[in-house]
Formats: sequence, structure tokens, C-alpha cells
Amino acid sequence: MSNQLTINTITLDKSKLIDLINNKKQLEAIKYIKEETGLGLKDCKDIVDNLYENPDYYGGAENTIIEPTIKKRNTIVKNNDRDYKGGHIIQDKPNDIKKTMLFIGVLIISIVVYFLFKS
Repeated sequence: MSNQLTINTITLDKSKLIDLINNKKQLEAIKYIKEETGLGLKDCKDIVDNLYENPDYYGGAENTIIEPTIKKRNTIVKNNDRDYKGGHIIQDKPNDIKKTMLFIGVLIISIVVYFLFKS
């Protein structure tokens, strides 16, 4: 087992990662990878999960190339029924708020008219 892990031309201390994972500090391992490589959280978590399952998962590769999960940052990328902007999902909101406000407005007008003509 090599003591180094090279991801996208950045060399990490693999023994440090394995120690963090073995000591139940997966979040610290994810943070370490993210700070050193600049990868997204999902990609860093996948690396930690792979090393948790098999510490030699990246053993044979001299330079592991990991493509970011979301390739375009700060631009909206269409993906079927969801839009992505950066690492966040933007969900389309229906016009429920407009319909609710219209219903409340009509209800208030109806109540006012009822009380005006009641007497």
C-alpha cells in the first residue's frame, strides 16, 4: 500500500486519510480532501467511502483523475427535471403562492361584502 494518493495531480497523505477513517473521523477526512484538492463534497465523500470499504482501492493508480460531479460551477445546467447552479439544486416552484394569495383576497372581499350587506 502506497503512502501517497495523487488526485488530479495533487498528492495527499494516504496514511493520514486511512488513520482518520479508521478512527471514525470520516468528516475530517472529507474536509482534508476538499481543502487539498478543491473537489466537491460528493466527490470527497465518494473517495472516503471507497477507502473505507477497501484501503487499497486507489493502490494501483499513480494518478487518479476524478471528474467533478457537477462540471460547470455558477452556471445553470439543465438535467431532466432539475436545474443545478453550483452545487445546489434549484427547484421550480409552482404558482401555488399566487393561487393562495388570490384565494385569500377573494375570501376577504367576500367577508367584507357579506358584512356590508348583512344589515
